[in-house]
Amino acid sequence: MLLRKIYPVMVAGILLAGGSCSGVKNFYFENPDNAADVEAILKDKSTLEIGYTSPDSSASVTQNLTLPTTGANGTTISWVATYTSGGGDASSVVASNGTVNRPSYFATDAAITLTATLSKGTSTDTKVFSITVIKKVPQKILASDGAASDEFGRSVSVSGNYAIVGVPYVDSYKGATYVFEKVNGTWTEKQILTASDGAANDNFGCTVAISGDYAIIGAYGNDSYKGAAYIFERGNGTWSQKTKLSGEAADDYFGNSVSISGDYAIVGAYKKDNSSKTEQGAAYIFERDGSGNWNQKQKLLQGTPDGATGDHFGKSVSINDNFAVVGAEGYNSNQGAVYYFVRNEAGNWTQVEKLVATGGEAEDYFGSSVSISGNYVLVGAHLEGTGPGEPSARGAAYIFENNSGTWSQEKILASDGAAQDQFGYSVSISGASFIVGSHLDDDPTLGSNLGSAYIFRKDPPWMEKNKLSDLTSAGTHQYGTSVHTDGTVFIIGAPLRNETYDSQGAAYIYE
Repeated sequence: MLLRKIYPVMVAGILLAGGSCSGVKNFYFENPDNAADVEAILKDKSTLEIGYTSPDSSASVTQNLTLPTTGANGTTISWVATYTSGGGDASSVVASNGTVNRPSYFATDAAITLTATLSKGTSTDTKVFSITVIKKVPQKILASDGAASDEFGRSVSVSGNYAIVGVPYVDSYKGATYVFEKVNGTWTEKQILTASDGAANDNFGCTVAISGDYAIIGAYGNDSYKGAAYIFERGNGTWSQKTKLSGEAADDYFGNSVSISGDYAIVGAYKKDNSSKTEQGAAYIFERDGSGNWNQKQKLLQGTPDGATGDHFGKSVSINDNFAVVGAEGYNSNQGAVYYFVRNEAGNWTQVEKLVATGGEAEDYFGSSVSISGNYVLVGAHLEGTGPGEPSARGAAYIFENNSGTWSQEKILASDGAAQDQFGYSVSISGASFIVGSHLDDDPTLGSNLGSAYIFRKDPPWMEKNKLSDLTSAGTHQYGTSVHTDGTVFIIGAPLRNETYDSQGAAYIYE
């Protein structure tokens, strides 16, 4: 309120001699002619309240607020949100129009002070409200037509407001993939994708990846396990099949791993035979041309002298802009290796680095899962734990950083890792965050193979920040079989979770 001069204004009651009064309130305003404005402000202030959507209240806000902008007596009302502790700007949590953006699941509830400023003419006054905005909770998503043994969640991927979940075992292993869209803060099933030429045992949806308006879905069983991958494009809100990419020969398992980034996609065929090298494996780069067509750009193999029978090069793949990595978990008696490729100015992809775990041993299966983001490569070795005194198949992950061509690595273990957890079975990195699945992690109360996933963030250094799981029921959920993050949203598959039906499967989204 503007403080200029005090004028006694009789709102109700009688002004008494000597300055005493009954039922009189002193208002601060510029001149006596504004008395009507002050009275209007007082009346509107007394009735001003925030509107909550049921079942919200001031102590628990999860939905948008109704913040009045005008009063019944002609006042104008504006709103400012600040943090109760510290007083900093909190408009990112509660906007001036009442839009609420709940804190991340990984943060804490937000105590907010909302200050309403009521104005009329040159007079103003304020009214203060205290609210608590509750942090986001994970959303469990299910298939609308889920059935027993579907194992929804075998593969997952997320990009912005869209997530996809692979279900390769439905319809006699023909397979399907479910698209979810975030609408008004809720992830809702949008569409079910199937291959245009789908057949039994195709395993469509065994692997999935999404990037912007494009998604790629693997079907390693297609055409006598020659394998295929299908690219879908979103247009006018609908996803439609754009092209089918096919393997070279029967039993190649082309499509067992897929990744997509912008105009480039990579597909693994880890059982591809090359000359006399049975199941050496291969990976294939595809490029989208100016007409929107996807064409094979290059077939990738391990650089000389590597490349041997059973290397399973292509077991895992990941691509990010002009960089790609390919895992070969079978290399050197299943010790494993990862190969780093760069796209040069001529548009060709060249191997420039081979990554191996320091201290790695046979049967670690390093490279069973990979993910790349910027200068970082994340690698899973889900059976690590073969050395003396190490818990068998505890599992590990390795984070590599490329600093102008000089590589460093750090071994990552779960803080509570134990034998047979298989930490590193699935991995995903984006920016300064990564997630590692441990799908056979046991819970002392809920039983074996419940599964979990771990969030790490670069503080620095890389620190374990959260362990995630579904602790609402016992069972062999294998939560963490698949994981993915776009840096903001994390999605985790639990394909053996019992819902209405046994092993129906579920996926979980954390923001």
